[in-house]
Amino acid sequence: MNPWREVLVHIEAGDNAGLVEFVGSLGDVGRRAVAVQLPGHLAERLAEGWEARWETRDRAAGYRIAGAACLSGAGQVAAWLNRRELRDAAGRTDAERILRLLRQRPEEWRRDLAVRLVERLRLPRGRAAWRWTGGLPGWHLAAGLVLQTGVEPPANDAFTAGWVLRMAAEREVPRADDPLLDLMVARLFQATGAAAGLAWSQSWTSGHDIVTALVKLAGDGRLKRQDLLDGCLTRFLSGAAADELAPFVAMWRQLTAGVEEIPVLEFARLLPSAPSLPAQLALDELRRADQAGLLDDELFGEAVRALAYRPERKHVTAALRWIADAVPGPGDSRARAGNALVALATVFSHDAPAVRDRAVRLALKLGARHTPTPTPTSISSSTSTPSSTATPTPSPSSTATPTPSPTTGPGPERAADPARVPGRTREADAARAAGIAPADCLTQGWDAVREAAAALPDDLRSRVATVFGEVEALTEEPVAAPVPVARPLPALLPPIETPGELADELSRLPWADDPALFERVVAALVTFTHHDRYAVVEALRPWWRSEWRQPFDTHALVYGVSGFDRDARSLLRRCALAVVSPGDSRELTAGLDAYALTHPPHDPPLHHLLQRRLREVIALFEREGTVPVLLATPTSPTGHVDPETLLARLELLDGAEPLPADLDQALLRLPRLTTPALAVRADGIGTKAGRRLAGWLRAGGLPDPDVTCVIKTTRTFSYGETRSPQVRVSPVTAVPEGLAGVLAVGGHTSYPQDAVWWPWAMPSHREVVAAHLLAPLIAYGGEGGLDEALANLVHGDGPLGVATATALTTVMGYRRPERRAAATHALVTLAARDEPDGAGFGRLLGRVVGEAVLKGLVKLNRIMTVLNEATESGAGTWPVLASALEVLLPAPGAKPTAALGDLLATAVRSAVLSGARGDVPGLAALAARKGASRTGEEARRLHHHLTRA
Repeated sequence: MNPWREVLVHIEAGDNAGLVEFVGSLGDVGRRAVAVQLPGHLAERLAEGWEARWETRDRAAGYRIAGAACLSGAGQVAAWLNRRELRDAAGRTDAERILRLLRQRPEEWRRDLAVRLVERLRLPRGRAAWRWTGGLPGWHLAAGLVLQTGVEPPANDAFTAGWVLRMAAEREVPRADDPLLDLMVARLFQATGAAAGLAWSQSWTSGHDIVTALVKLAGDGRLKRQDLLDGCLTRFLSGAAADELAPFVAMWRQLTAGVEEIPVLEFARLLPSAPSLPAQLALDELRRADQAGLLDDELFGEAVRALAYRPERKHVTAALRWIADAVPGPGDSRARAGNALVALATVFSHDAPAVRDRAVRLALKLGARHTPTPTPTSISSSTSTPSSTATPTPSPSSTATPTPSPTTGPGPERAADPARVPGRTREADAARAAGIAPADCLTQGWDAVREAAAALPDDLRSRVATVFGEVEALTEEPVAAPVPVARPLPALLPPIETPGELADELSRLPWADDPALFERVVAALVTFTHHDRYAVVEALRPWWRSEWRQPFDTHALVYGVSGFDRDARSLLRRCALAVVSPGDSRELTAGLDAYALTHPPHDPPLHHLLQRRLREVIALFEREGTVPVLLATPTSPTGHVDPETLLARLELLDGAEPLPADLDQALLRLPRLTTPALAVRADGIGTKAGRRLAGWLRAGGLPDPDVTCVIKTTRTFSYGETRSPQVRVSPVTAVPEGLAGVLAVGGHTSYPQDAVWWPWAMPSHREVVAAHLLAPLIAYGGEGGLDEALANLVHGDGPLGVATATALTTVMGYRRPERRAAATHALVTLAARDEPDGAGFGRLLGRVVGEAVLKGLVKLNRIMTVLNEATESGAGTWPVLASALEVLLPAPGAKPTAALGDLLATAVRSAVLSGARGDVPGLAALAARKGASRTGEEARRLHHHLTRA
């Protein structure tokens, strides 16, 4: 047997140990023979389809061994080992085998390969993908070559991250004798991806993780402690995401930096925008430095102002606590008091009344103790107001350019430019150098408090005025309500013009259903086949050969492909198959019909209309018949069919009857309003279909049915709490034959992607479509095109009722904000369309929202975000909010619902924009409650606006 055949036998058998022995014994001629065959063989295997690709992945270790041993150049071997199909097998065992084989190669060749492998390392995409392989794929081999050859690995974050990930995956920690330790630690603090391994290591054990081990090595003198501190600080200042910083925060805390080691300038720089965890660390360390007298007044001011501006309540509260502790009495620095007042003025606008009230109390206390003394704008430094505190006011020379010291941390860059510190400007430095008195900070603080107090409620504003002087209330300027703008639906593409273009569209059908695209393709298929079937067959023949396995295997299609006879994409492909190969299509249809007898489908009734329509096209082509045109092809992005166009299509049939389901669908797609002359013209066609169309037009289409809807919650031992809609659609008159099913709500909901078709099925009956949508909306949380279905629904026509309100409420309560956005767009679209009964539907929606919140079906904080966004987009949400508040406002003595304060704040904004007046039942009682709660304050604001003259 020749060398290549022997290698292939070992690979196919999975005998990797035998393969190592065999290729290791090959001479140059044998290795060259294998190298010639190996790449081509792998390419052929991968081209055979997905099954062959999976088998190749199973045998990847053998292919890697053969390539590493037999390919000649280092670049060739590196490229081979990093092929996507082979990379996942690159673990520790793989590395040991290949390193054994590579010992036969020249030293310089192996050094070259080591560098190439390190440079090619990449972190896999996807959460924790590296855990499946015991570390980063390929790292063991690259690291082994680095250690064998002694070459310095190039700077690659993935190599450093791989060092950490390998230890995390194998539950190891760094050892003092690790030859890579010093190099990896030096690069650890800049390497993207290393934090994932550090965090995972911390999660599986306490006190025996990588971070703790590195700190212990520093304590033993094996690593320099200052290097770890500097590395952590560098990481904090890098602007990385929170999960990339958490392990280094833990490392800093374990290193227990002395107070003289705290880099106060750098930590003050972190406070404005750093993630919460490092910001909390910076705050704790700065407070330690302040207690030791190592924080000057200006840096204190920058720190508390940065905390006051942050959105997290805990950081704002921390700023207030720090101010209360650091500026306790009249003997303190006037500059520090002034900086504190500026920060407190920022908190006056905080959403939480308790936080804002505490800031006002602190400001009043500081204002009473520190009164600004009128001084000239500029005075000499020798006459600056002295400070009697333990922390002296720094002189201009000492603060303009800090000197490197343990206080500010190592490194010349930290003392280079004070303007880099948040809040400190070059103009401020110049002012201090010119002799501006520190007492001016107090004047600025007083001015900031008076300015911010103008927006406070009347009682707080009057209290501030007693200490800081007269404060004028802000004059409310008229607010112009934004104009809602509906997001338009995509315009329909022009019809397909040639059979070649049709074949191209079929070859590029998306997996997700696209009604506009699919309708365009099936319309062209029907029309072109009627005019020249032979041309269509010739154009589609390449598509047929590539998409349908030859020889045609009916059994595999019937029993091996789930849903082949039910979804729109599969049915559309079958329509084209019936044109190109009617015999194969008839055989497939017979097999599917037999399968359906034993496995009946459970599709939603509204989806049956689409299936009937496409199946009758398949049957038409299977019997080699044709029709000139499909009647129901939409002429509008909403799915409507223009009545004039429908009449013209009927006339094209030249006395022949149309396909039954196609006519049913065309009737449902007509707009609600038509002219009597169209009915006369339809009668003149002289066919049964023409007379049916005329009667439909005279009757005004399908009468609107009565729709009722409730959400039922059940609890079971196996599935816990489940919710399902109880919907009933009752026709008010007899429904024409063939259309009764569209009013029957129910059926299976395992295919949420089908719902994108339903607004196109009945674009003039939104409430009926909403009734069909409820079950998948509740079950699937907006997946599979359900948000697109909701958008199409509101662009349609017809009344809106309880089913639509329940569907919107369901979407408003989704956990993921991007899913809730569909409800926001729907509300804005309805407002922009100026619905005839928009206010009435708004009140209905508000009542449904309120009841759903009280029953625990949705969370109010999620509902509130949608209503807030819709309000700011000009949706005119006051009827919704007023009706919801009637349900949600607490009874006297009862506890308010969580997040009610946020909903009331949105209601205030909506009432101001709409100019609403009147009252909401229960609002006055809530507004009269005492206490500094967000709910009570917003209730008072809303009540004041609604009842003022």
